[in-house]
Amino acid sequence: MMISQRFVAGFTAVAFAAVLSGCASSSNPQPSVFAYPAKGQTPEQQARVEKLKSMETAKIAPLAVYLVSDGAREVSGQIFGVRANEIFLFSQNRPLRSVHRDGGWTPETVAAHAIPALRADFYPLERSQDVFSWDPL
Repeated sequence: MMISQRFVAGFTAVAFAAVLSGCASSSNPQPSVFAYPAKGQTPEQQARVEKLKSMETAKIAPLAVYLVSDGAREVSGQIFGVRANEIFLFSQNRPLRSVHRDGGWTPETVAAHAIPALRADFYPLERSQDVFSWDPL
């Protein structure tokens, strides 16, 4: 069975946007990433977290439906995200650095050689407020 690229793009948009929205679902209406408030949050930070909790995964549907429609036949290979009423186009992933080992890798050689060699280029783990300078619209 052949699956259309538009279907895959739509499915990917739904999956990716669900992750961005905190993985809330009908069985888990509160995003799991906000299950426990951080200690020492200011009132402003607490208010921001409460606003983020109110984001709905239903906001993803219009983009997903469009991506599987005939109207999106020329949209392929793009990475989209949805946050409340905003739609984002993300940059494409490109290799930053590589490591090679004759004979292949084992979990032990990955731990001993690959990860230490790649670690300097790891992306920092950031919170949404570190990436987005504005609250969801």
